[in-house]
Amino acid sequence: MGCSQIKNTCGALQFATCVIYEGYIPTLSSLDSGNVNTIEEIDAEQYELIETLYTKVDLTNLIGNGITYPLDVNSKIQVPAALEQHATEIISNKANITNLLTGFDGDMNISGWGLDFRCLVDACGDPIVTLKQLIQIVIDNNCGVTTTTTVAPTTTTVAPTTTTTTII
Repeated sequence: MGCSQIKNTCGALQFATCVIYEGYIPTLSSLDSGNVNTIEEIDAEQYELIETLYTKVDLTNLIGNGITYPLDVNSKIQVPAALEQHATEIISNKANITNLLTGFDGDMNISGWGLDFRCLVDACGDPIVTLKQLIQIVIDNNCGVTTTTTVAPTTTTVAPTTTTTTII
């Protein structure tokens, strides 16, 4: 009894077209559960559904979208891995967005941004330091409000001198 063969233990072989299926048929099935269905019909539909699912879960289009996915042994992206990676990206981006929104109050120091403010200064003639100041000065200048002081270029005038030479 060293044989562990399970296949073909029912005696005479029957084709699937001749065997009636008496099991559960889900609502997503195209087969009518009120009719007599054969094993052949059930198997054919199951293979069609498996092929459809396989096609719909093909994630190769995700490669190169800017997210790095873990690959399985066949260099494929598995659905659970993709979902986990998307969740990680969402959580990371959510934290970044929250930090940007809560950290932006207009008082951000922009003096290190390397902007050339040219003639723009605040109402006291001081340099612009915050983003809020810059936006307000741009608005005021655009609307003709004179709350800002512009620094005019300075010139130095040297008075002419006279030189007297005495000859002896």
